[in-house]
Amino acid sequence: MGSIRKEVWDSYLKMFPDEEVMLSPFLSGFFITWARLRKEYNTELKIFFLSPEQNIKESYGFENEVMLVYAPFKSMEPRTLQAVEQIYSQSPAKGRVETLNYFLVSDDPKVREWLDTYTSSRQESRIIVSFTRKELEENRGNTWFVRNRLNEQFFGRDLFNYSLPLIEDTYFFGRQQLVMEYLDAIKRKENKAVFGLRKTGKTSFLFKLKRLVENEKIATVLYFDCKQPDIRKSRWFELLEEIATLLKKHFSIKETLIFDDKIASKSFFKLIQYVKNRNKQVCLLFDEIEFVSFVAKLDSHWHHDFIEFWQTMWSCQSQLKNFSFIISGVNPSVIETDIVNGVQNPLFGIVSHRYLTGFSEDEVRIMIRTLGKRMGLKFDHFSISSIFKWYGGHPLLTRLACSWLNTTLSAEAQKPIDINNEIFEGSLKNRG
Repeated sequence: MGSIRKEVWDSYLKMFPDEEVMLSPFLSGFFITWARLRKEYNTELKIFFLSPEQNIKESYGFENEVMLVYAPFKSMEPRTLQAVEQIYSQSPAKGRVETLNYFLVSDDPKVREWLDTYTSSRQESRIIVSFTRKELEENRGNTWFVRNRLNEQFFGRDLFNYSLPLIEDTYFFGRQQLVMEYLDAIKRKENKAVFGLRKTGKTSFLFKLKRLVENEKIATVLYFDCKQPDIRKSRWFELLEEIATLLKKHFSIKETLIFDDKIASKSFFKLIQYVKNRNKQVCLLFDEIEFVSFVAKLDSHWHHDFIEFWQTMWSCQSQLKNFSFIISGVNPSVIETDIVNGVQNPLFGIVSHRYLTGFSEDEVRIMIRTLGKRMGLKFDHFSISSIFKWYGGHPLLTRLACSWLNTTLSAEAQKPIDINNEIFEGSLKNRG
């Protein structure tokens, strides 16, 4: 049985003694260790940290404290969740509390319906286990109330079933050493490239890099998906203008610059000079680079425009030195070919690159166990080793395999479910 720490009583509950009743159901499994009022996004929230007892840790895979947010408002609004995200990014929550989930208490009687609607289109959202203050107070003596809600929210969601690039940090696993290598390169204003097979996580990697660079305020980062028709169909000077428009907006630069076939390079150089005069750095991320290169299949004008575009980039970087770029794709020939149409490839020799392979076995183990425990799936050491060997650490294939296991096993047994190597190998036979 948990308890409320003296520090919480002294620093918080003496001011809000009526909230003890609301917190009471959480004492069946948690210690309440910290409490404060926080104001973010013009919203005042009440924040608690709950330290789980050992049996709760083992049941749900918690390793850190769990944040509890009380929003004392009669109706839910998106800014409440935006404020929570801001709190997550700051001390003392950052690095101290669980990142995949938190408790949310509201005075809104329809908080659960509101959350279902709000998060239905946001697959990467954290698991938000919600309560109304009224139902918590009515279940003060019910030692299973919070745990039943955890089971309902955790065991009913398939966290493995996600195949789109990861825009947020919530479900990003692995690649930490590579991320730091590329982050250091951006700090040094060096160019990098990352190549790999489809669905190995290149775009998720770029988004992770973008978040880190922006959080550390190293540079202004712009991301471009080169397979988008509006980008790949652009001429080289039109793409320069698109980049320039975004930079002008970001830095509030008012001067009119002309981008045509003759002076686009000069205008772009002038813009980057403006940015440098403000002691700012720019990093451009180009994903699916093949679509705007001399190997482009759909838009043949890039067989020639490639030289013009990258000569401009190369010239700006070599002279102004406040500018770098990261490119991503499947085919490394865009940086390994030395001569293109009889002209030196501007990217040859100025971009170091790495191949994005599958996760290591340790990275697979962390991902499967972290997500699995939240879903009521407990994979043993041998089953994870088999999954790693079977799928080679491929992030998407590993997730899909675990998602299929979740679907089939949930139909046959009640969670939590222990998964051993025999169960995994049996699932392979059932899939034919």
